[in-house]
Parts: sequence; structure tokens; C-alpha cells
Amino acid sequence: MKYTATVSGESWDHEFEQALKALNTIVLAHGEPIEGNACYWDLELKDPNQRPDGRILKRRQALGSAAKSAGRVLEIGVNAGHAALLMLASNPALDYFGVDIGAHAYTVPALRYLNATGRAKGLIGDSAKALPVLRVDGVEPFDLIHIDGAHDLAGAVTDLVNARGLLQQGGTVIVDDMHLPGPLEAVLSMVGDGWYTGSIGEHVAELRLP
Repeated sequence: MKYTATVSGESWDHEFEQALKALNTIVLAHGEPIEGNACYWDLELKDPNQRPDGRILKRRQALGSAAKSAGRVLEIGVNAGHAALLMLASNPALDYFGVDIGAHAYTVPALRYLNATGRAKGLIGDSAKALPVLRVDGVEPFDLIHIDGAHDLAGAVTDLVNARGLLQQGGTVIVDDMHLPGPLEAVLSMVGDGWYTGSIGEHVAELRLP
């Protein structure tokens, strides 16, 4: 399975296309409108064979590029598993761990499908509670953390604080949904207070430890 994102576009192989179709089928089978993700806008998945939306290509480029050089990734907010699939397909050596609150009926089946790759694990729970437990348990630090969780300011700040304690020095944090006030304000406050350094783009912020 292979997915490649470059500054000029993206490409993928047949195996990735089939895996994408499988995730889309899982979502559509549960009859619940999809929440926006790395491949589709809110509510806009209508067909299992639907191609990823070109309007959010920059989001996929950021994830694909970061995953390509990562060894271990933590994702806060699995949703339907599309970002996880992109990252796993971008790097055949990547190990994935996802945390999701489980608000959508399709999330657990999507995680189960991804787990069949042998490189994906996850848990259902509130990231505000789950991430501190991971740190106390002495989990190996991650060199890539993708945050696509809480959209309110307090929740987004909490995810950023907790992510900092699980990030390997030199690693990258990608924060999604920069078009929403909560995540954007959270990133601005964390960068402004010196918790992170980084850049803020149209779709995502890319952060690192100072």
C-alpha cells in the first residue's frame, strides 16, 4: 500500500485505493454523516469510490510528508481512519496509535480495519484522560503527533499540553482545523507562550518543541 504526497500533488497505488474504499464503505454502512477529515469535508462522503477532495490537498501533503520520516505516530481524533490510512500508506515502517472519544458509530469498526495492517493500534476514550495515563505508563515517545480532536479552545489547549509530554525531542506535532477558532487560538497561545515553535498554514499548524 502506497500513498505519496509532493508539493505539486499526490498519488497512490491500487492497494491504497481499495483500503480507502473499505473505510468509506464502513462509514456509509453505519448511516451516519461523516465528520470532516484529511480526505473529505463534513458530510460530503456519498460514495465508497469517492476520490479525496482536492480542496484539502494541503492537509494530506502535510500529513504524508511528516509520516514519511516518522517511526511512531500518535493521533488524537481517529474519526473514520482516513488520516491514519494516509500516514500508514506514506511509510511502510510506521507504527500508529490512535485515541478517539468514540462519538461516531463508524470509528471502532474503522480502527478494527486498520488494526488488520499489523501496524495500527488504538483506544476509545477521552484524550484529556487517556494521554496522561500513557505518559505515566511510560509509553515510548512519539516522533509525530497528529491532533484532530477537540475543537473548543480549552480542549485544544489540553491536547497540546498533553502531546508535549509524549513528543520526542525533534519530533513534529501537526494540528488540524486551523480554520476553526478553538484550535487556531490554542496554537497561537501555545506558540506565543513558548511551549512550541512552528508555523501556521491554511489547514494545519506544524509545531515542534522549542
